[in-house]
Amino acid sequence: MSAGLKFPSFDEIENFEQKMARYRINSEKTVPVTGPPGTGKSTVISHCCFDLLNDGYFPILVTAPTNVMIDSILSKIDSLLHRENIQLPSGFVIRYGNIANLSRTYNHLIKYAFDNIVDDYYCSGYSNCVISNFSNKITIAKNLFQSAKIILSTDYSAKDLGNIIKVGAVIVDEAGLVGLDRMGMLFSSLREDNGKIIAIGDDKQLPPVSHDYVTESIFSSILEHFQTTLLKREYRFNKDILDLINPYYEYKLEADSSVMNISTADITSKEYDGINDNLYRVLKHDKNVVFVDTNGKCKEEKHFTNKGEVSIIKEIVDGCISIGITDIIVTTPYKQQERLCNFYLHNGIRIGTIDEFQGQEAEVTIISMVRSNNQTNYHESIGFINIPRSCVAFSRSKRKTIVVGDRNTLMKNKFLSHSINTITQKEGFILWRKY
Repeated sequence: MSAGLKFPSFDEIENFEQKMARYRINSEKTVPVTGPPGTGKSTVISHCCFDLLNDGYFPILVTAPTNVMIDSILSKIDSLLHRENIQLPSGFVIRYGNIANLSRTYNHLIKYAFDNIVDDYYCSGYSNCVISNFSNKITIAKNLFQSAKIILSTDYSAKDLGNIIKVGAVIVDEAGLVGLDRMGMLFSSLREDNGKIIAIGDDKQLPPVSHDYVTESIFSSILEHFQTTLLKREYRFNKDILDLINPYYEYKLEADSSVMNISTADITSKEYDGINDNLYRVLKHDKNVVFVDTNGKCKEEKHFTNKGEVSIIKEIVDGCISIGITDIIVTTPYKQQERLCNFYLHNGIRIGTIDEFQGQEAEVTIISMVRSNNQTNYHESIGFINIPRSCVAFSRSKRKTIVVGDRNTLMKNKFLSHSINTITQKEGFILWRKY
């Protein structure tokens, strides 16, 4: 390659399906890879970046729908370089776009941030860089983009690059979340000769947000016309959590031995020793999946809120914190319920809708299902708590998933009914008693 570098193959940590995906990416022009939650999509992407560089497909544009996803991939790339003690020149890898999360979560990766690199180049050429020369900075920025070998950006921010560079390969992470317009824009950034398209995602999870009739991603269409490689081995959560989503994947997924038996006991040696019997049962370390049944006592209110569930979740969050667990996601299908949670719950934990948390993970996830009613009509009773949204919610956690809801309402959904029965078989069904 033009930079004079040859990268190692980084082969030793991969499973069979990941190796197969890399082989196809190296030998084919358009490659879809199906990656269910926790199956190592970012690992495949980081490895393939260096494969493609060795084969001359540069620059490589790596995109994803959110900054959190992009920062995770950048972290994997940096880890590979660090492991092999490879030092790259400044500007070889560029992280373009909003770096607020990068500064907070991966502060050691700020060296890849585009604006910082531009400032460093500008100041190195001028002894006094307090007063910036805007035109010179624009020139530096264009030169950096045109000489970069790996550029990471959200698919939204990538629209800025179309008139500046043509890329040798486009890698789209969480492609199932990328709409037709954005995907078309990304593909148009490929150079006309010998470009590659790699789309990695999960067609069984949430589709892209849409305000018109186009509600499906182009990823689903790609899967209809190109052979996909399914990543089967997951590295995020234990087998009990996997059992909640595996029926949706025709039981093809398997937990890696490194995570199969992990639990909250691994991250805190303390058991809950308070006097609240509800929390004692919910927080037991041998319960990796828990369904807290409100038994119709916490009815949903207007705008799809449920204050009773928020009250229960507040107790559970406080209980988790009391035994030393702070990496917690609280999620719900409904925006108004998210706002209610933000008002009442402990500062510092992550709170958001299920759609917002796709691609993220935590040690413990608590899900407020909200719906509790006597509606006989299925759609009015359950709303849009569908299978993809449920799968996303159940698969955010590494060690414990806690679902709070009304059993009688949720059992009207076949998938949720199966999930509640699975939890019950694992002795995780708990009737919340008034304390």
